[in-house]
Amino acid sequence: TTLLINNEIIVQEGAFSYNKNLKDVNIKVKNELGNYAFYENTQLERAIIKTNIIGEYAFAGCTKLDDIILTDVTTISSGSFLDCTSLAELNIANVTEIGDFAFINCPLLSVIVMNNVVSIGAYAFSQVDEQSANKISTLVLPDTLTHIGEYAFANSTYLTNVTIGSGIKEIGKFAFSNCINLESVTISGSLETIKEGTFQDNEKLNELNVKGVKYIEGAAFINCYLLEEFDFSGVIEVGVQAFENCTSLTKADMPNVIKLDSGAFLGCTLLEEVSMPKVESIGYQALSNIGTVNIKLSNTIKYIAPTAFNYNQKQETFTDISGNDTCVLNDYITLDGGVIYTRTANDKLVLNTY
Repeated sequence: TTLLINNEIIVQEGAFSYNKNLKDVNIKVKNELGNYAFYENTQLERAIIKTNIIGEYAFAGCTKLDDIILTDVTTISSGSFLDCTSLAELNIANVTEIGDFAFINCPLLSVIVMNNVVSIGAYAFSQVDEQSANKISTLVLPDTLTHIGEYAFANSTYLTNVTIGSGIKEIGKFAFSNCINLESVTISGSLETIKEGTFQDNEKLNELNVKGVKYIEGAAFINCYLLEEFDFSGVIEVGVQAFENCTSLTKADMPNVIKLDSGAFLGCTLLEEVSMPKVESIGYQALSNIGTVNIKLSNTIKYIAPTAFNYNQKQETFTDISGNDTCVLNDYITLDGGVIYTRTANDKLVLNTY
């Protein structure tokens, strides 16, 4: 059955939902296609829609939909194309806003054009498992984009290269987590915070270009085994387990870091060069099981947690920035023969256990 309406109409919520006969739709809709308008139209194969807004879950569950043309559309709402399992290509060049869950479980989606998008919602292209992962391999996001929601591209297992334009202001938690084939990420803009788990478990990630980073939250790069380098020049704080098991990382030159949280570089077994002249706090196992021989501590250090340097089998000594292994760094820390002592409130020196 074909639905063809040349005049502009209003399509209310659920107007054609659960229809099992429609195969072809060509309509002009005033302002907004209603929520659930074609929900679970399991025989729908082709749709041409002229409107401004695609409502929530409007085409969700249209499992045979493989050809859709959207004209004048600027907003794709939450879940609009959820479970459109036959959709392979989509041109949404004029769309500025993509809602939460918009394209979850579109396993054949391999090409999507987003030339003017400003915001991509949470879980928008995320997948629940490898079987439902979309086929997008190269993702180029425009300069207009300012916001990527949490888990937006999580579990996109075919994704290999990501380029994000200069307008980006925020990338949500776990946005690109478990993209197990992702190799290269370039962020043209200045991103102040890399949030929790953003690139977690991207085991093939070996190239990351980003500038302006000040804060790296917990588990941001955990288990990125092939990541060899990172620009720490502006970083102030490295979060809990942020680079844990980044086993190819060889150098961490951190001229402005004040705080290393627990497990920040735990298990970075090839990390041989560590520089942190302004660090004040080093958490539990922050630099544990790494490859360094000598750790230099500055007079800014105020707190070193027990086990901060556990299992560093190659490490021989601790010194100050000038290489002295016996000195008073400040009112908190003293070195004696390369051994760290912490000064307590009653002015006693306590041997650090590490």
